[in-house]
Amino acid sequence: MVKTENDELKKLTFQLDAVEHMIEDGSLRLAHSLLDQVEMDDFHPLAPWYFCLHGHILEKNKDYKSAEKKHLEAIQVYSKYNLNPTDNIIARCYNGLGICRYFQNDYDHAIDYINQGLEAYDDTKEMKQIKYKLYINKVLYLMNASRNDEALLILNEVWPLRSEIDINNGALLDFYSFRAIFLRNRGLFQEAINVCEEGFKILKGINSRNRYLDLLNILGSIHLYLKELDTAYDRFTLALASDQDAKYPRRQVESHTWLGILYNCKKEWSKAKKHLEISIDLSKKIPNTSGLAKALIVMGNTHYFQNSYLEAISYYEQAITICEEHGHRHRQYSALLKKADCFVKMGKIEDPDFIDCLKKKFLLGIDINLKSEEDAYEIV
Repeated sequence: MVKTENDELKKLTFQLDAVEHMIEDGSLRLAHSLLDQVEMDDFHPLAPWYFCLHGHILEKNKDYKSAEKKHLEAIQVYSKYNLNPTDNIIARCYNGLGICRYFQNDYDHAIDYINQGLEAYDDTKEMKQIKYKLYINKVLYLMNASRNDEALLILNEVWPLRSEIDINNGALLDFYSFRAIFLRNRGLFQEAINVCEEGFKILKGINSRNRYLDLLNILGSIHLYLKELDTAYDRFTLALASDQDAKYPRRQVESHTWLGILYNCKKEWSKAKKHLEISIDLSKKIPNTSGLAKALIVMGNTHYFQNSYLEAISYYEQAITICEEHGHRHRQYSALLKKADCFVKMGKIEDPDFIDCLKKKFLLGIDINLKSEEDAYEIV
């Protein structure tokens, strides 16, 4: 009987492992079909993994509410039946829950789930690499919640341990990307370039186009800060050329928005508008509300720099509405600031809309403890 049970366990493990590989390969329909063929009792020792895989497939299909239910189901059966997995599958489920909350723009709950995942993590169990995914996602969510100081603390804590991160763990290159961004935002441009170049060396040993595009965009932005406009242009256009099949539209949004900033810097307004229109259209299709808000602010700047303040305000107001609806509070603050500046430039500081704008900006600044956002909309 023991042998029969062990054989059955091995068979199920093999099937679930096959599903795992299919998901990572992007074969979601095949993975879902194979997983549906597996019969699994809630009290089975592999039940948390089984439900987690269901959640992972739904997550990849962007059905985040259904994915949440499956990840929670995995945690519930683990707790109800006192299961003791040999790996960190529960920490992984909490990471999945964080991802689902993040894509629903609920950053506070996303951070809570990541914290629970870190608490559930057991260094004596298998699947040790999930720890770094939890850490990097916490950095991302904190940044989106305008808690950059906390994000930087985690980044600095984990950075010396990067040699422990598997080269195929996407978290590794995400750490490089975020570190380069923080260095850039603090004016440490050469250090930021060095981090990007180290990241490109890692990319030679793996196939990760999305991380390659991230580093290209970041590197281009650093050169833009340095007013090395030709080099910046080359990096952004290379990023676009490297994704001609549009597999990673969020990176294309980023590239086009940076090109809009670049052409604003050169006062080539029509070219700036062209790239920003592409960025806005792409953001609406994905959808990518954070990227859309940024592109709208930069488009507003295009009109602002030409003293077309009413046109600029219309774009800032669109950005404000989107940010308010989707919880992009730091970006909303930037848009409110630019809108208020338009009223100042027009000499309409007695306008009720200006007073309301200032009030919202002030209250939002208190709410998120924000003085300024560490993102670029213009290079002056």
